Amino acid sequence: MNDVTRPFQPTIWITRTAPAAFKSAELWAKNGYAAAVAPVLEVSHPKVMPDLPARDGVIVFTSGNAVKAFANNTLLRHWPVVTPGYQTQRIAHDLGFRTVTSANGTSNDVTKVILKDFTSARPIYHCAGNHVRGTIIEDLKAKGYRAQRDLYYFSSPVKQMPKVNTSQMDFMALYSPLAAKTIAGFAPDLSRVTVLSLSKAIDEALGDLTCKARYIAAKPNEPALIDAVPSV
Repeated sequence: MNDVTRPFQPTIWITRTAPAAFKSAELWAKNGYAAAVAPVLEVSHPKVMPDLPARDGVIVFTSGNAVKAFANNTLLRHWPVVTPGYQTQRIAHDLGFRTVTSANGTSNDVTKVILKDFTSARPIYHCAGNHVRGTIIEDLKAKGYRAQRDLYYFSSPVKQMPKVNTSQMDFMALYSPLAAKTIAGFAPDLSRVTVLSLSKAIDEALGDLTCKARYIAAKPNEPALIDAVPSV
């Protein structure tokens, strides 16, 4: 029987919360990686959800978890939605929202889209989790908008380090500053692991934890994170 030489498949640790982690794993697998899903954060929801936005309101979603929590709370989908990137935009589309605009950038770009596309007569609702970066609501209020942030989910660190053999991981993908801070707190041996962060803020949250190498995505989306892998 002839031996079949299989191409080397680098391994990557996906640290984000489920179920989004499994979507990420699928995308990394399509790009030739063996993905290990082991979240360092877990998601829960308030016992009492916020009141629904006004009928003429505009919704801001800055995470897929917020979209899903909101969609599970109502069947209504008529509100226009603004997201920072295409991944959250896609989730909103998939869950039935009719008009979803991606700012293709950061929270500052979300604010710019709202200022351009909507007048201050439209109330703005940032449906978010308990950890929020950026100042969308504050910046809009400063421009005379009625804007509020509503809490739809809680994101918190797992109590114990996931059972990941870091000596067998080539890469680790980080998607939030809280996840990076959580990893830093566990202080695993990452001397053989190249860390890929979705943004500079995430990389900074990792502190001085020793890694084989650290790279930052050029844009805050997963294709850019995959592109951040150094060529060999």
